Amino acid sequence: MTCRRTVKQSKSKRHLDKLASMSCVVCGTKPVEIHHPRPFSGALSKKCSDYLALPVCPDCHRGSDNGIHGNKNMWKVYDLDEPKALAVVIERLLYG
Repeated sequence: MTCRRTVKQSKSKRHLDKLASMSCVVCGTKPVEIHHPRPFSGALSKKCSDYLALPVCPDCHRGSDNGIHGNKNMWKVYDLDEPKALAVVIERLLYG
């Protein structure tokens, strides 16, 4: 019998693999990294659920000028913040 934790982890892994196959939610390029937004987690030190994660390219993720962890220039160009980006991801997952 499979324990619940293993099933939950495998579902989460499949979801993260699906996100990793997508293009960047901000600029549309590949490959992507998985960003776990902090505001959704309720605490700055904890990462949020894998189901709230976002696929972003390295520049839109960690770039000092463009990245979410930097000046967020690309995010500003496309008028995106983390909640809006999550809505885009959900739309892509549901409707392609």
